[in-house]
Amino acid sequence: FGHVLDSQQCDDPSSSLISANFAEGVALAFAGQNLRSGGVRGHELHLIRADLREDDLSFSNMTHRGAQFLLETQPLLGFLGDLGPPRGSPQYMQTVEALLGAGVPFLAPLSGLPELRVPFRPLVVNLRAGLQDELMALLRYAVATLGLSRVGLATPSSSAGVIV
Repeated sequence: FGHVLDSQQCDDPSSSLISANFAEGVALAFAGQNLRSGGVRGHELHLIRADLREDDLSFSNMTHRGAQFLLETQPLLGFLGDLGPPRGSPQYMQTVEALLGAGVPFLAPLSGLPELRVPFRPLVVNLRAGLQDELMALLRYAVATLGLSRVGLATPSSSAGVIV
């Protein structure tokens, strides 16, 4: 399974921490499965991380090239986790399309982007609900459970724009 997100290159400290914890958790789960059952159907599971450290590349380009490198050099059963910020950027979606075009399942993306859901993509297994679904659930809770009648929303903007 492939994974690209180098915590040393990421500009967002929270994304770095999430990536490091995600990779560590997956590696531990794989090690446990390999120890208990010898992997899956006789094949050990390994998390392979692309580690491109090129100062002249933006983070998005680095993650795109890392995913391309893994696709070209490794027999991937799947690709785990996120592809790095900014989610929704052209490089992000190009990388998703490259994975899916190669028949590699994209498992547990951290993004709630609608583009990962519509149209339906059978090789994308989302970790969370879409952004609009999450927002509607929060609004229903605020009104029905908390009894709020006025709610405000503040969203950060990024180079990918506002997606809620």
